[in-house]
Amino acid sequence: MPWGHVISTDTVPYTILSEIDPILGESYPVPAKQRTEVGGDLANRFEWRYFLRRLQSNKGKSSKAVAQIGRKLRVNGENLLTLEYDRDTSTVAIFMDDKVELLNVTYDRMARPVRWGPRSGIFADVELDYDRFNRLTSWRWGQLNETYGFDRAGRLHEIRYGDGSSLAYSFRDMFTSLPLKRFAGSQTVPADTPAALNRATIKKSDVNSEISSPKLIHILSERKAELEMCLLSVPVKSKHVFMFAGLL
Repeated sequence: MPWGHVISTDTVPYTILSEIDPILGESYPVPAKQRTEVGGDLANRFEWRYFLRRLQSNKGKSSKAVAQIGRKLRVNGENLLTLEYDRDTSTVAIFMDDKVELLNVTYDRMARPVRWGPRSGIFADVELDYDRFNRLTSWRWGQLNETYGFDRAGRLHEIRYGDGSSLAYSFRDMFTSLPLKRFAGSQTVPADTPAALNRATIKKSDVNSEISSPKLIHILSERKAELEMCLLSVPVKSKHVFMFAGLL
């Protein structure tokens, strides 16, 4: 690399697997240190330190059973973050400076995150639900929430928002993956042509306006293959109306 720029990475055996078999732990190494040198001088040092906490027996002695698995992030010799996974509660606690807990993440039996709980009390918890096919069906964050519906072919066909509005898709047959039409309230819009986004009726609280924008058509047609969902903010009568336009 130019200017004598060198990046080196060290690994260590997988901690929890090493408890079962040392050879197995060495077969699955994990990153431990990364050093960045410029011109022979150390510019940055990044490292993970892994640890285990065992269950305490009634006599105060540590047993072989592992209660917590964790790792510490150190940058240039300073502890920044610590992650601890509790096997009994299936939660991951994230600490700053080994003292202040920032976030607690709860997982279900399928190792899917179902709850994100900030410990500051400033932000509300985020809760997620899944179906039997591991698809996200809803999420909630305070007063904000969205619910997703799927058809028999496993395609997303409906989105319901917390304010009572919804967005639905219809398909030509059971085999196509691109929707034929979009339904936003009482408005039906063909989903396979950019010109269909020339005019849309937005209904929310006291706003009921029609938006027409040739420039919007051009942008959407140019980026149709790149984006899946775009959030637009369009001023209407000195108010800002928000609209989700599906680029499919």
